[in-house]
Amino acid sequence: MLVKYHVYNNNTKTTTTTTITTTTTTTTTTTTTTTTTTTTTTTTTTTTTTTTTTTTTTTTTTTTTTTTTTSTTTTNNNNNNNNNNQEYKRAEHKRLNDNTVR
Repeated sequence: MLVKYHVYNNNTKTTTTTTITTTTTTTTTTTTTTTTTTTTTTTTTTTTTTTTTTTTTTTTTTTTTTTTTTSTTTTNNNNNNNNNNQEYKRAEHKRLNDNTVR
């Protein structure tokens, strides 16, 4: 988003804060499956045992980045008004003096 602003006097202060947060989550899942098969033959007594082990590891990594920008503008109008009053008083004083000299 484009934000335009105008500064009307020197009494305006703009503060911008940008916060970047990065969160990384890693999840590891390990699954182990063991299968045992036993076969027995009784004629000549043969026994066969087969064991199969399967291990599956899954790793998931998620990265989230969040950017937050905050902008604060503070304007001090009191100083500006005081400066305007001082200018008015100087001009009025000068006008009165000019009238007196004539």
